[in-house]
Amino acid sequence: MKYGISVLFSHDLQTMELSLSERDPFNAVFLNPDGAAVYHTDTPFAFFSTRKTTINKISREGPYQMGLVEVHDWNESIVSVWGRPFIPYRSHTFSNSEVFTASDNRSYKWKDDWGGQLILHPDDGSDTIIAMYDSGSIGIFSKSRPPTLAILPNGVHIMDEIVATFIYMAEKKRRRARRRRRRAMN
Repeated sequence: MKYGISVLFSHDLQTMELSLSERDPFNAVFLNPDGAAVYHTDTPFAFFSTRKTTINKISREGPYQMGLVEVHDWNESIVSVWGRPFIPYRSHTFSNSEVFTASDNRSYKWKDDWGGQLILHPDDGSDTIIAMYDSGSIGIFSKSRPPTLAILPNGVHIMDEIVATFIYMAEKKRRRARRRRRRAMN
């Protein structure tokens, strides 16, 4: 069963909806519906070296480094959450989808719908949605709305891993877009 957007963002399901303070998810604060900071991402500029995104989880006691995302062009990329490293991998040779195994020992697949959304499903062939990223709107033809990462109740137990792998997927998507622009100019 596929969820419609209206169901996905319904507060009746107790969905954790995180709004991003910036359009750039690599240097942003992820806010819960009450406006409280939950995560902070920091990606220093790297001209000739690998971009490393640090993800801090914010609590009453302060921020804690929760994750690190390193995306490499030629070597294996690494996502680390609470010291547990794992390597997402492409689900098929010509696919932009990437699979990772979470701490619950289940495999999940991020799918890029090419329209600004990233959707996370279990990697079991089902259409169940675990999380969904919407890039928002700058408000030219519609009301402005911030980018959001919505995590459904069946994904809240791996929320930290969802946020880290979302950053990984956003970086992969950014690199693909940059390559397409370069090819178009040549």
